[in-house]
Amino acid sequence: MIIEFNCKMCGFTQEYDDGGEPLLCPECKGKWYSLGFLKESRRKTEFVNLGYKDTPRYSMTLGVLDEGLEAAKKAHPQAEWKKFGNSWRPLIKNRTDKKRMMQQAKMVEY
Repeated sequence: MIIEFNCKMCGFTQEYDDGGEPLLCPECKGKWYSLGFLKESRRKTEFVNLGYKDTPRYSMTLGVLDEGLEAAKKAHPQAEWKKFGNSWRPLIKNRTDKKRMMQQAKMVEY
């Protein structure tokens, strides 16, 4: 993946391979910059939307113990549950699913 570094102070723009971008602008040493994910090189800029891609995982935060499973199934009727040790964790498929389940549990995203 290619990351585009764009300084807001001096206008410096540079492409970096994944993980090679600087923490300060190489030109003006400013901290005011933006990073963008590019599919290809800068000649054809296409930003990638990674936020809503399916990334299945089991949530530890929304997990419950054996005795709380029935209440959790009532609160999250759409969730698939899997047992890990003595706790049950719901399957979160993507960001939309995560936000819905957090709202059902009366949680807010930090």
